[in-house]
Amino acid sequence: KFHLSLGKLLVKSVLKLRQEHSFDIVVLSGGVFNNKLLLELTQSLFDKINNMTLLIPSQIPLGDGGISLGQAAVCAAKEKKYGK
Repeated sequence: KFHLSLGKLLVKSVLKLRQEHSFDIVVLSGGVFNNKLLLELTQSLFDKINNMTLLIPSQIPLGDGGISLGQAAVCAAKEKKYGK
C-alpha cells in the first residue's frame, strides 16, 4: 500500500507540473527506483496516461552511479554551446 501511494503521489505531481510546463517525457531515475516494486507500480500508473512517454534507464545505474554520467553530459553540452 505504501509503494502504491508513493507512485500515485508521483504521478499526481508530474501531471500538475505538466500543466504548468507542457512536457510529455518523464524519466524515472534515482536510487529510490532500485526498489523493484515501486518502479513497477509507478510504471503501471504512468502507462494509463495518454500522450506521456516514460523512460527508465536500462544501461545507466538508477542510483548514484548515474550521477557522474549526468554531470559529464551537462559539461559536454555547456562546452559545445559556450566553448572552453
